Amino acid sequence: MANFAERLDLALTKRGFTGAQVASTLTEAGIPITRAYVSQLRTGKQTNPTLQVLRALASCLQVSVGWLVGDDGLESGAVEDLQVRAATLGLSASGLSEASLSVLRGVVDLARRAEGLPDEPGPEPADGIPEAAAPLSGPQRRALGRR
Repeated sequence: MANFAERLDLALTKRGFTGAQVASTLTEAGIPITRAYVSQLRTGKQTNPTLQVLRALASCLQVSVGWLVGDDGLESGAVEDLQVRAATLGLSASGLSEASLSVLRGVVDLARRAEGLPDEPGPEPADGIPEAAAPLSGPQRRALGRR
């Protein structure tokens, strides 16, 4: 089984991203990391990224967090993959004008209706998990998807 550094390197290579591009994208989305830190993660010199960084990297690289950390047998993989793809869509909208974002919201609303989904996704049940101490900022939420 490949380790985190090997999988990060593979995902970066397959997606055609440099460490600098990923660092810039995540920093713009409100998760400030440096090119050097991405390089250290990629080479295994840093081995303990925060969950926030893991989620952001996974979203940016269009992979699941489970895959990135080497968990090949996630039961929730299909759901997580959908969440990653949705978060990636949100990240790709970063920097668009308010008019363009309004058009995208309209397209999403139409797609949700076509699939018989509610207009707005509701909050996920807490299941006894405590609330986060600090809510994510707007750019972080867009980068990581609605949780």
